[in-house]
Parts: sequence; C-alpha cells; structure tokens
Amino acid sequence: MPNTELTEFIKKAIGKVPVFSMRALQLLKLAADPAHHLTDIINIVKQDIGLTARVLKTVNSAAFIRHAEITTIDRAITQLGETIVVGLAVMEAASRQFKTDLSGYDGLPGDLWRHSLKTAIAAKKIGHFSVGTVKENMAYTGGLLHDIGKSLTSDFLQNTAQGISEQINEGKFGEYCAAEREIMGQDHAETGFLLATHWHLPPPLPQVIRFHHHPADSPEPIRPLVYTVHLADILAMMTGCGTGADTLQYRLDPKYSEYLQITEDDLPRLILEIDEEFTSLLDTFQSPA
Repeated sequence: MPNTELTEFIKKAIGKVPVFSMRALQLLKLAADPAHHLTDIINIVKQDIGLTARVLKTVNSAAFIRHAEITTIDRAITQLGETIVVGLAVMEAASRQFKTDLSGYDGLPGDLWRHSLKTAIAAKKIGHFSVGTVKENMAYTGGLLHDIGKSLTSDFLQNTAQGISEQINEGKFGEYCAAEREIMGQDHAETGFLLATHWHLPPPLPQVIRFHHHPADSPEPIRPLVYTVHLADILAMMTGCGTGADTLQYRLDPKYSEYLQITEDDLPRLILEIDEEFTSLLDTFQSPA
C-alpha cells in the first residue's frame, strides 16, 4: 500500500478518536496562563466527580499520604500540587491511548504508559536546568503526551519492527522516525501533533509533540521546553523504559546544551531522582482510569 494511502488511513483513524475531556482541556489552558491561581484549578476539579475521586484516591495513596487521610478536595490539590493534578486529568482523558498495545513496535503491554510517565517525571526535573523559562506543568504534560501518536501508528507498523531495526543497523535509516516516514508518509511525532490538534490541546503542547525528536526545528520561543522533553525522552529510554524495538533508535540533538545547563556530573543524581519518583508513582498511576 502506498504511503500516501496509509497517511489518509491514519488521518481517518485520528478523526475517530473520542474528544478530549472538557475539564482536562480547561485545566491545561488554565495551567498555561501565568495569571492563574491554585483556587482556579480547585474550582474546575470540583466540577468533575470522576476527577475529584481520582485526586482523593491519589493523595491518600502510599506515594503521597503523610499523616491522616485527606477527605477534602481543597487540601488534596494543595498537597499534590497543580502539576500532578493536571497530569491526572490528562491521564484520565487519554487513558484509551495510553493503554494501546504497541505491537507494531514489538512493545510489551503497558510500555507506552510506563515510558510516558517516566518521561514526564524526567521532563519535570530537567526543566529546572533550562536557560529559559520552562513551566513545570507544561514539561510534565509534554512528557506525558510526547509519544501519544504511537497509539495510532502502531497499527500501521505491524510486522515491520525487526526489518526497521536491521535497516537502521545497516545504515539505510538514521533513526526510527525516518523508517516510519518511509512506510507511512509521516512519523509518530507528526501523527501525535495531528491527534493533539484534533483534541484542541492548547499551545505549545501540539508543537512539543511534533518536534520532540527534532527540537532544533521547533519555534525558538518554545525550544527550551522542547529540548527538555527531548532529553527526558532519551533518559527514559536509557534507564530501561522504552516502547519496544524503537528504544534508543533516535538521535540525541547535541544542541540541547545550548538550552539546558546540565552537565555529565548532574546526570547520576538526576537519574537516581527520576528512578526513585518513577518507582514511587508507578503503582499509584499503574492504570489510567
């Protein structure tokens, strides 16, 4: 099948994906507004019974509980912080995609979810090294959603993973994205961008998803954020959380050092912190609602 035809099939598949949660969209747009307050987040969460229950369950989980059980949403959100709360809303809204079996990448069940969570945690921490302003909640959410396009492209890559890996080793393709474009006419990053647009996700999230493998091509104002997610993605793969045959089959853009003041001496401590938080949160966030 010509890749132009596959591209049309992918676009049709995107059109069939259910709309994004209205509350999650409200929270994402609010989080991107520098003038917002935590009370604004609380008021939106209170309007969603399911999200309220998820927040209360999370704050009282082993990963977060400190002393007595928390029973009010105000206290729960104050303790968790808006980054985690907005992340919970995104996890719930995109749960169907996170649960996708990435058989087209020879991935294992749950690989997409685990990789996305670890990338989000890494991005949240790496963002503090940025030479520009990187909002923690945008880094975390960008990390969660960066590979969401794979939930769609996997179906169009059945029985190709071994062949792609061999051709990368032989030098035909420089990285996995190039093979995806050869087969489908677009890669998972472009597909994720189209899905984010279908969902009406607020900027800069669609652009972060689109350029996370090629951050130098992103608009200059958002490059610190895109490089943050780019490096977080690589670190997640390096520390054992990939999505199958494509793990570590992408290039690290060396220009990340122009946007992130992170040194080799920082990496061991950073990786340890990422691993500790990931292990702590994995059981709590094991299965998106």
